[in-house]
Amino acid sequence: MDKIVMLTPLYLAGSAAGLLVGYFVWLSGRSLGFW
Repeated sequence: MDKIVMLTPLYLAGSAAGLLVGYFVWLSGRSLGFW
């Protein structure tokens, strides 16, 4: 139980960071004219 409680914020932070990285990759790809 305690392990799940400790891992949940890490998982949320990781998914948020993944979304940010994907968004920046998409933005830089657009500015470079890839898509």
